Amino acid sequence: PKRDRTKPLAALLESHPNLPWLRVALSEALVQKDDLSQALALVKKGLELNEYSYELLLRMGELYELEGTPELAIG
Repeated sequence: PKRDRTKPLAALLESHPNLPWLRVALSEALVQKDDLSQALALVKKGLELNEYSYELLLRMGELYELEGTPELAIG
C-alpha cells in the first residue's frame, strides 16, 4: 500500500505556511489520495499568501489540467 504523506506534510505546513514547495508536495500527496479539491484549495491559499510564486502558479495549472479545466489556468 502507498504511504500517506499528507499528515506529516500538513504538520510541517502548520509551522511553515509560506513555503511554496511544501504546498506543492502536499498537493501532490492529496492528488494521490484522490482529493483534487483539497489540493486546489491548498494551492489557492498559498497564492493568496504569495501571488507571484512560480511553483504555486505552475502547480495550479497542473491541477486545473487534472481537473479537466485547463482554461482556468489562463488569466
